[in-house]
Amino acid sequence: MSETTRSRLKVSREGVVLIKSFEGFRPRAVRDEDGRWVIGYGHTASAREGLTVGEQDAELLLQYDLMPVVKALNEQVSAPLNQHQFDALASFAVSVGVDRFLTSDVLQRLNAGQAGEAADALVGWPETVTPEVSLRRRAAERALFVADPAGPVHLADLLAAPLPPPPVQTAPVVETPIIRPDFGHAETVAEPAVEAPAPPPAALQLQRYSPYAAAIIGPLPGFAPLAQSAPVPVQEAPEVVEPEPVAIPEPVPVETVAAPEPAPEPVAARPVAPLVPPAPGPSPFPPMDEPLVLTPAVEADFVESEVRPVWPAEDRADPAAPEETVLFEDEPTLSVLRHEVEPKQPRRFDWADTGAFLIMGVVGLGACGASAASFRKAMLEESFNGDFILIGWVLALIGVICVGVSSWNLYVRAGKSS
Repeated sequence: MSETTRSRLKVSREGVVLIKSFEGFRPRAVRDEDGRWVIGYGHTASAREGLTVGEQDAELLLQYDLMPVVKALNEQVSAPLNQHQFDALASFAVSVGVDRFLTSDVLQRLNAGQAGEAADALVGWPETVTPEVSLRRRAAERALFVADPAGPVHLADLLAAPLPPPPVQTAPVVETPIIRPDFGHAETVAEPAVEAPAPPPAALQLQRYSPYAAAIIGPLPGFAPLAQSAPVPVQEAPEVVEPEPVAIPEPVPVETVAAPEPAPEPVAARPVAPLVPPAPGPSPFPPMDEPLVLTPAVEADFVESEVRPVWPAEDRADPAAPEETVLFEDEPTLSVLRHEVEPKQPRRFDWADTGAFLIMGVVGLGACGASAASFRKAMLEESFNGDFILIGWVLALIGVICVGVSSWNLYVRAGKSS
């Protein structure tokens, strides 16, 4: 990085990366807490509902938003700035707005030549988000502002910059008085309450923290505590109450143990009487007339008779023909359907249909032969006008046309017949 210069500066790549890391990328337009539409890296000028943007176009919109910031820094800051300070102030102006930056104490202290106090004033402008996130951005901007202009900076180092110390809140220490009862004396002396010493306020130091110099352990130097501890109020000692005398309990008389009751005598077992079935009574069903007697089978029951019945003559006569009666007077006559395929008759040669094409083919062959003779005549006898050659070409053309037309028509008719 270059040294402090009065030339017009621009936001470097490190500053753009720092702004992008805290603004966040929004591919679609969303509503902010104040009702404005935001898209890309915090762009609000042309954001509308339903708009979408890519990362490259969003960075171009960020460069467009940085133009008034760069102009205000180059025109309103009278103190010389290095590149790191310029990038930190640009990020701060984008966060709070150009108008609020021009009226802030950061610009006033910077123009007054108090660069260190201006860096500390950055932390006093938190964003309208959670305190931890807002202080993280201000701490990163302060670390970039006080960084060595001769060395490079990294985003990881800026994000790891320590936050300012939180306000010191000391809880009041209350000492519980010790009460020592004394039965012989009515008055007791209470010990006075011990007042907790308040911690001394931290002294302001002129050294500024730089994340590129040396590691610092403990609270960030250069920052005063946000709130000093309040004095601890002194509580009055509570009054001592004399304890009441303890009454001695009376002895409890010992109860006599009762003698155990005698065991009950066992019950004598009774004799078990056998079950006697009842005498049979009259049946509700009517009595049978004859008793059922089973007879054994004889051989005659198993012999089959071989004599077959005789078929009489009247049964062997032809049956009479059934009477044919017409159920319906206008019964339609049934037609017999024939499904046999009749063979086709052989197709006969029709001179009226194909004779003309045969004659045309013969004429074409004759014309081809005549054209060949004409070409031979032209080769043997020289002609000044070339009559034989012309006649040969005409005859050849006529022959080709006649042969082609006749061949095609004969082929079509032969295909239809097959």
